[in-house]
Amino acid sequence: IIANRGVSHLLTLPSYYSLILEHATEGDLANLDTSIVAGEPCPKRMVDLHRHLLPNVELYSEYGATEGTVFNSVYDCRQQTLETAPIGQPIDNAEIYVLDRRLQPVPTGVTGEAYFGGSALSPGYLNRPELNAEKFVQSPFSNDPNVRLYRSGDLLRHLPNGDVEFMGRIDNQVKIRGFRIELEEIEAILLRHKSVREAAVLAIDNKRWGTANGSGSKVRTAEGKRLAAYISTEESASSIKLQMRQLIAEQLPEYMMPSAFIVLRSLPKHPNGKIDRGSLPSPGDNHSSPRVDVVDARCAEEERFVGIWKDVLGLEQVSVHDNFFELGGDSILSIQIVARANQNGLNITPMQLFQHQTIADLVASAKEHRVIHSEQGEVEGPVQLTPIHHWFKDRHAPDPSHWNMPLLLELQSQVSTDDLQAAASALLSHHDILRVSCQTNDEEWNAEIAPFKATPLVTAVDLSMISEGNVAERIQKGCADLQSSLSLKDGQLMQLCIFQLGPTRKDLLFWNLHHLAGDIVSWQILLEDLQLALNQIERGESIELPRKTTSFQYWSEQLRQYAQSAAVRQEAGFWLTEEREKIIGLPIDHENGREANIEESVRTHNVSLTKEETDELLRIVPKSYNTQINEVLLTSLHFALQKWTGKSRSLIDVELHGREENCFNNIDLSR
Repeated sequence: IIANRGVSHLLTLPSYYSLILEHATEGDLANLDTSIVAGEPCPKRMVDLHRHLLPNVELYSEYGATEGTVFNSVYDCRQQTLETAPIGQPIDNAEIYVLDRRLQPVPTGVTGEAYFGGSALSPGYLNRPELNAEKFVQSPFSNDPNVRLYRSGDLLRHLPNGDVEFMGRIDNQVKIRGFRIELEEIEAILLRHKSVREAAVLAIDNKRWGTANGSGSKVRTAEGKRLAAYISTEESASSIKLQMRQLIAEQLPEYMMPSAFIVLRSLPKHPNGKIDRGSLPSPGDNHSSPRVDVVDARCAEEERFVGIWKDVLGLEQVSVHDNFFELGGDSILSIQIVARANQNGLNITPMQLFQHQTIADLVASAKEHRVIHSEQGEVEGPVQLTPIHHWFKDRHAPDPSHWNMPLLLELQSQVSTDDLQAAASALLSHHDILRVSCQTNDEEWNAEIAPFKATPLVTAVDLSMISEGNVAERIQKGCADLQSSLSLKDGQLMQLCIFQLGPTRKDLLFWNLHHLAGDIVSWQILLEDLQLALNQIERGESIELPRKTTSFQYWSEQLRQYAQSAAVRQEAGFWLTEEREKIIGLPIDHENGREANIEESVRTHNVSLTKEETDELLRIVPKSYNTQINEVLLTSLHFALQKWTGKSRSLIDVELHGREENCFNNIDLSR
């Protein structure tokens, strides 16, 4: 049509224009004077092809929304150096703002929503007052209350050189494992590869991953979603998948790595030429029929790994040469793999799984792996104080037994006190730290792990006849009484209580744990073990908890020896210099009232960040400055202290969970 009609000005989608450039002859496009692309991001690959074939033909990328009279900005693509064309400059009578949720301009590098304004803006939707109120908001940049801005839903960000980059759509954001992800950002990285013609990324429910066999029946999978990347290329699937993983790993955080890459000759299209995402195949469709390339397990260790991978990944067939991440694995699933492996006597770490991504390589690595010191029998006897024990001792707390980490949980089904007692007793026997007692005085603490003995751990409080208005008060009083029921001296570090609320309300479980026996990491292990024990009791099975890892007794002794090592002594000088000793403390309101400067007098002032600000703080800032989030927060805290005190130096104690295994060769602290 272009050749026959002598078309001089062409307006089309970038994807259509790419096809035209690839298949048209030089004579077909001889009459073209100007080409305009719109409706999709404009890729540099297409622009380079245009420059090569049509160096004298102008090429523009237009951007905007129908509500802003279709186009709001234009960019001359002949200047393009980025992988995707910027949106360009607003046209006459059009305004574009990049704002946060409070309608404030965002700084350079931070993603915000595009708001359109100016006299070209539509007055609104016909007979849609609710939609108008949502989409057309009062402009904060005008004193005229009738001036409006249109909320486009597009995501933009300012670049350091002044250009504005299109980042995707708000409604195309997804949340994976708590991280907010813009799918177009991943697609843009994929399209940078010279062999990739088209790319699409979807967040797919785990239930659509993996089919069991040729009948199409699904295997059991975990809840949640995973990312799947679809690419169109002529390269071999195995080669391009590896290249895609390397490309994304270099450009994006780990949580944005797709779990699977599906290679197609071409991606399905709508009649208008845009990718038909709804017609893309499920990742599991790749394994819907028996495979011919499966290498079966060749030893007992490989056989156990194959079984674990099938169960965790939800697959019927796994070859010992399959790549874990190619099968849909990610960092969260890797933790499940490691936990299952260690329970089955296959001692591996998450780092090993990332380094050795096939079963064949992993088994070879596991056989060469360090021998972990993990006593499986009952541990008892004297135990060394760890640094946190010494810290707590030096606080001289008036009641050392009352330093707890309680949880109040809602039970999803009724649990009898007898079953809960049996499950809690199993935990007390399994986790030796729960049986530690401390004989305390001002000068010295002596800690010891007592032998296991059956002891009442569970009580029940019947509140089924208490009125709704009085239940909360009774629960609060019951929890307060239990908070003071622990005893460091007697080694009573854990108590549980069921608040029975009757048939129309779910019972509550209060679990009181002394802080010296556990922390926030410990809670996850204890909760999983309690659930496992209760499930086994319900099925009439004997309680069998996962294999033990390194005991607290052995770990504390290794810490004591490490603290006396030459390496630590060499570092001690750095931390104990006179310069650090001279750091001035924080100012207090009443210099003569230091005895009143206690925790009871503390007042808390809460300031919250929006979800968008939190996402930017966690994702964009660390990537921009090549830092971890804790370093960013520490820097912010120092600046705040500097502004408050006027001092350029701050001494800040940082609390860690204390499980630094990298100092030892035979330690496993995962449980």
